[in-house]
Amino acid sequence: MTRRYRALAVLALAAAMAATVARAARVPNPFARAHWLLDYRFGFMKRALQGEVLVTLSRMGVLHLRRDTIFAVAIGVFVTLCAAIAGIAATTLARDRWSVPAFAVFGAFVTSAYVVTIAHLMGYLDHLVALLALAAVWFAMRDRYWAAGVAITAAVLVHETVFLTGVPVLLMAIAVRPAAPRGRTLIAALAPMILPVIAGAAIVISEQDPLHRMALRHELVLRLSAFPWISGDMNIFVPEWLTTRVVDHFREEVHAFPSRITSPGFVLDIVPTMVLLWMLSSAFMRWRRDWMAAAAVAIVLPLSLHMVAFDTAREWTYPLIAGLTCVWVAARSSGGPAAWTPASRIASVTVGALVAVCNVFVMRYPLLDGEVDRFGTGMRLLIYAPAMVLAALFLTITRREDT
Repeated sequence: MTRRYRALAVLALAAAMAATVARAARVPNPFARAHWLLDYRFGFMKRALQGEVLVTLSRMGVLHLRRDTIFAVAIGVFVTLCAAIAGIAATTLARDRWSVPAFAVFGAFVTSAYVVTIAHLMGYLDHLVALLALAAVWFAMRDRYWAAGVAITAAVLVHETVFLTGVPVLLMAIAVRPAAPRGRTLIAALAPMILPVIAGAAIVISEQDPLHRMALRHELVLRLSAFPWISGDMNIFVPEWLTTRVVDHFREEVHAFPSRITSPGFVLDIVPTMVLLWMLSSAFMRWRRDWMAAAAVAIVLPLSLHMVAFDTAREWTYPLIAGLTCVWVAARSSGGPAAWTPASRIASVTVGALVAVCNVFVMRYPLLDGEVDRFGTGMRLLIYAPAMVLAALFLTITRREDT
C-alpha cells in the first residue's frame, strides 16, 4: 500500500475526530478557569501545580495572568492531546500494516464519548493529566524510568485521579511488556514510582487538619473572588470542593456507585469501545494471559471513581483513554503486527463499524451544565461526510489489495 493510500486512513480518522470535537467544543467555563489560578502561595495543596507554573511565568513577565491567557493555554493543551491521540492511531495502524480491524477500532474511538467530552471540558485538568500520563508511559517504554516517575508525579500534583487513570498502564509499560526488566533490574525500574506515592501521601496528609482546611478555603475564596471572570459562584464552590477530604467525598458518593456503574445508557455508549480497545491491545500482545488480565484491570479501574465523584458522564469516559494507552504500549512493545484470529478480526470490524455508526448518529452524550452534544442527524451526516468518503476510499483500496 502506497503512502498516499495510507494517508487516507489517517485523514479519515482525523476528519472524524474533528467532527466529533465540533459536536461539543466550547471555551473553558468558570470552573475550569478557576483551577488555573490555584498555586502554592497558601501552602501545599492538591491540584495546584499547573497554576503554580502559570503564576511563576506571570511573575517572570513571560505572560499576563488573564482570562485570554488561560483560554490560550487550555486550547493549546487540548490540541496537543488531540495530536497525541492522532499520533498513537497513525503509528499503531502502521505497526498493524494498516489493517481493517485496527482501523475500525480507532474509528470507534475518535467518534466516542471520550472525544465529545474532552472537547466540552476545555480547560479541565483531565487534558493535562492525560498528556503527562502519556509522557510517563513514553519515557517508560524507553527505559527512562526516573523521567517517567517525575512525569507521573507531576500528573498527581495536577489531579490525583491519575492514580486510577494513568498509573496502572504506566506500571504495565514498566513490568508487563515483553521487553520489561526482570529481577533486580525490575526493582530498580519500579523505584521511581515512590515519587507519585510520596506526592499522593502528601496530598492526603495535607487534608487532615480541619483548621488548616477551613483557613485554606477562606484564602482561596478571596483569591478567586479577585477575578471577575470566575463567575457562577465558582469562587466559592471550587475552594469548597478542593478542601473536602477524599474520605468525605467517598462517604457522600459511594451509595450511588451501583446505579452509576449499571446505568444502561452509559454502558451502551462506552463498554463496546472499552472491549474493542482491550481486544486490539491483546491482539498485539499475542493474547498473552498476563497482559489481557492486566489490561482489563487497567481499563476498568477508572470506573471506581464513581465512588468519590458525582460527574458520572465524565468518569465513564476515563476507561477509554486508559484503553487507548494500553493499545499504544502493546503496539510499541510487540514484535510485529497484531495476531488477529478469524473470530477477533470479524468481531473487531463488525462491532467497530456498528459502534462508530451509533456514536455518530445515535449517541447524544450528556455533558455538563445540562447540555448534550450538538447537531441533529442531518448536520452530523454533513460534518462526518468527509471522513466517510475517505474511509470508504481506504477500505476499497485495502480490499482490492487483499484480493
